Amino acid sequence: MGEDNKKKNISYNLRLTIIGEEKFFGPGIAKLLHLIDEYGSIRSAAMAMDMSYSKAWKILRRADKELGYPMLESKNGGDGGGKSSLTPEGRAFLNNYDNMERELAETADKLLKKYF
Repeated sequence: MGEDNKKKNISYNLRLTIIGEEKFFGPGIAKLLHLIDEYGSIRSAAMAMDMSYSKAWKILRRADKELGYPMLESKNGGDGGGKSSLTPEGRAFLNNYDNMERELAETADKLLKKYF
């Protein structure tokens, strides 16, 4: 390819989705889990994503089922409300997903430069 092609604004889009019996983990649930980790609340994380609380729970239950372990540990609310946090297994899975996503992007960046 000529030098002019390298000057064009060319990019790509990758979406990493993990599949078991069905699709169960991708960018959306990863973001949801990061927000739960930040806020300590499923409801607050769902609201930050403009997602219903029931949809967030449905997504989380599907991941738990596919993985065979819970992503979160939750304490029911009292006067101060409930609290949710990632289980050690959930945190490890999320970290592995983030690392794989980052490595895929780095590889894709190199391939984009190589071919375009």
